[in-house]
Amino acid sequence: MKNLLTLLTLCFTMILNAQWIKETSCNKKASLVANKAIEYALNLEYLPAFGAANSALLIDKDCGCAKLTLAFISSSNPKWGNRAKKLKEINTSKLTSEEKGWYNYMSASSDNKKTLETSLVSKFPKSPLINYLATSVEDFNSFKVFAKKFPAYSSSANNMISYGYMNGCLLYTS
Repeated sequence: MKNLLTLLTLCFTMILNAQWIKETSCNKKASLVANKAIEYALNLEYLPAFGAANSALLIDKDCGCAKLTLAFISSSNPKWGNRAKKLKEINTSKLTSEEKGWYNYMSASSDNKKTLETSLVSKFPKSPLINYLATSVEDFNSFKVFAKKFPAYSSSANNMISYGYMNGCLLYTS
């Protein structure tokens, strides 16, 4: 019984900590699965993200968060990608404001992304997802800032920080 309670407590804690978007356009059950899909995607685990997003869509066929995740893990290369196609298929009128921010981020040209990031972070300062989108491999310190601001969501940022140390973009200081 004690082991069962411990396991349930850990599962409950993991679910609470995995809400990258607190208010989604999905029903409650699909929202939990869609947020797990986001976590997989940000950890560069695209196959589990694909599976979780599609599972969320089985629970709620109109789950915009899951559709956004599928677009996010699709290629943005216009010559062979399909992110733009997936984005066009999303009914934006059903998205929450935070989901619309993510949609706009993925729809923006690379020239407009930096300005949009700043605007979105100021509009959604408590959103782990929006703040994570503002990190960049051009500045690995941005991952450190994110990890300090959102410690419960820092696994993907810590992963990127380790890449920064590995490739010499970050230097270890004691």
